[in-house]
Amino acid sequence: MKMFNCTLLLGVMFGVIVNVSAETRYVARGGQEPVSPYTSWGTAASNIHEAVNAASAGDTVLISNGVYTLTAYVYINKGITLRSFNNGAIDRDGTIVNGNYPNTTNRCFYLNHAHALVQGFTITNGFMVDDYGGGGVRIEAGTLRDCLVTGNVCTNASNSRGGGGVYANGGSSLITHCDIIANLATWDDTAGHGSNKGGGGVRLNFGAQMWNSRVMYNACPIYWTAGGGVYLYGGEVHNSLIVSNTALDGYAGGGVWVGNSEDNLLRNCLIMGNDKGRTGYGAGVGAAAGHAQIENCTIVANDGPGLGRRVTANYVLVNTICYSNALKIYSVNRDQGAIVATNCLVDSESMSLIDSGEGNLTDNPMFVDFSAGNYRLTGRSPGVNRGINLPWMDDAHDLDGHARILEAIVDVGAFEWKSPGTILTIR
Repeated sequence: MKMFNCTLLLGVMFGVIVNVSAETRYVARGGQEPVSPYTSWGTAASNIHEAVNAASAGDTVLISNGVYTLTAYVYINKGITLRSFNNGAIDRDGTIVNGNYPNTTNRCFYLNHAHALVQGFTITNGFMVDDYGGGGVRIEAGTLRDCLVTGNVCTNASNSRGGGGVYANGGSSLITHCDIIANLATWDDTAGHGSNKGGGGVRLNFGAQMWNSRVMYNACPIYWTAGGGVYLYGGEVHNSLIVSNTALDGYAGGGVWVGNSEDNLLRNCLIMGNDKGRTGYGAGVGAAAGHAQIENCTIVANDGPGLGRRVTANYVLVNTICYSNALKIYSVNRDQGAIVATNCLVDSESMSLIDSGEGNLTDNPMFVDFSAGNYRLTGRSPGVNRGINLPWMDDAHDLDGHARILEAIVDVGAFEWKSPGTILTIR
């Protein structure tokens, strides 16, 4: 009896080409002579482009340790996985993709398929002029996971999009479990002023999301760039650290800049130690227009206002700590925009700048060790069991990976207080 491949038959019936036998393609520095389609280490491709071009939907391209210096960016417009040999975990000395600046001026990766995955690389030395930004990586669709993105630059004249490390655009774009460290977003100041420029580390547009990542030591070093760490233009950041970023002599928002969109979200994030840029626009989070929902965040120890708003910007704060920053919250043009806070801990000087809300306190949050940078709550903190439970919390986790609600009521800030328990000694 003749047997048929049912998956292939269904694909033919419905006019869809289905890859029924996903392959692994290999890339290695040196080694034996490459032989397409590169399906063993013995016939591995010598560069990433060859293996990506040979791969089909569903395939994995596995890349050995070493430094891969590019002459053009790697473009992925099909549903394949590009993974380092170290099984996807961040390895700073493992598989390094080098954009080759100043010998060439290109980013390292461009993802443009919802099922594209790039995982486990150090991505460095990318440089992009215009072309929507993304000095290291541009994502129009796809996922960047377990990567260290460092030492990349974007500079923009006319398009002015930003994202020195990563530019991510659209609801099919995701960054997760990445370290985005020491990248720059700059621009040509002769192109005219405007606030639609920046994101030294990351720019997230129109539904793009970042989860479980660290954004640190990035900068917007030129006037009229904004968001040393993150620029949000309808983007979301969840369970992430945004630490020690700078808007040096810049427009605003050392940590995060909120662009002119109604759909910006910061949730379960620690935003600390960021530089202020221009004082009136916020060191931790800044905005001149648009809206940001800030839930269960800890905004602390920033070198300026933890939160700054002016012109028509609006903030809604829930279960958030904004305390112990160098300056009080900055808020002007209150007839055009507002700060609404519910069940938050805010320093007493800033409380008068909260326009409306309820359940807020000015008590000291009682961090475990403020001087050492441990902003978890002690058991005596007024933030313990002080928040308001929200629907997303049922299966969610805090910044430490604990259940977001450990007791009946959620805590305020990015961390749930975890009881050390009772120790019984039996003699």
